[in-house]
Amino acid sequence: ADHEKDLEPFYDEALKPYYAGLAKPFNWEKVKNGCEEIVIIHSSDDIEVPYEHSEIIAKELGVDIVDPKKGHFLEETFEDILPFIE
Repeated sequence: ADHEKDLEPFYDEALKPYYAGLAKPFNWEKVKNGCEEIVIIHSSDDIEVPYEHSEIIAKELGVDIVDPKKGHFLEETFEDILPFIE
């Protein structure tokens, strides 16, 4: 798809940790078809993992991002996300 070409330079570096060791990048259609529901939870104020990573993945999967604005989820329990995963 054209949008994949637009994102190719970003894929190489930004998503490299997610598909390191794989023979090829994600098969987005296979991921979509293999899941009943997909929820991406990522805080835009996360100082460890760039929010842009989730934006690319959300775009590829056609889903929204739940943004609790809670940093890097360093809490032992994180009740704010329970409604999205129950």
